[in-house]
Amino acid sequence: KPLNSLEQQANAVSQKRFEQNSKVPFTTELRVVTNAMNKMVANLQKNFDAMTKQTEKLTKEVLLDELTGLGNRRAFSSFFKANATQMQVGEMHSMCMITLPSLQKLNTEFGYQAGDEYVSEVANILQEKTKQFENSKIFRIAGGSLAIVFDYEKAFLSSFLSDLNHTFNHKNSSRYEDGYAVVSITEYNHNDELKDVLSTLDTA
Repeated sequence: KPLNSLEQQANAVSQKRFEQNSKVPFTTELRVVTNAMNKMVANLQKNFDAMTKQTEKLTKEVLLDELTGLGNRRAFSSFFKANATQMQVGEMHSMCMITLPSLQKLNTEFGYQAGDEYVSEVANILQEKTKQFENSKIFRIAGGSLAIVFDYEKAFLSSFLSDLNHTFNHKNSSRYEDGYAVVSITEYNHNDELKDVLSTLDTA
């Protein structure tokens, strides 16, 4: 029945399913209504798709670091809070901080493109090295600071840290006067505040 088709189409729209009604009635009045409904649904889908793309774009701008594509400081803070609420009493997770001590000099002496390439290279190394840890998350939390959050205790990460330090030491050269990268790590539990964990990393 034509009216049933129109009702089903309207219900589908309310569920964000923008379906076209292919059953065009012979009756002039109903055909006009069906065609108008199809046109309206097509316009709604177009507007909905545009809004979805804009929302995704804004989300990326708010939560992603433009250079590396990693989560930024805001994403890092949100993730830490959400992760802490899911931790069990007595459970320990680890946070690793990687700082780039030569970034400022590199920017000054060789330009910001060289600095960007430095940051991107370190980010790529971290992404490659953490593939083995399914639930690890990497963030760029400041210009020359990246953080990795693991749902493992520090002792479990000893071989990873040894390998990472070896890779970074191999990258040391006169281009990086203050060193290529410095790695620090600490553990935290569900009660720890982010600022305290970061403070511990600063002095590690």
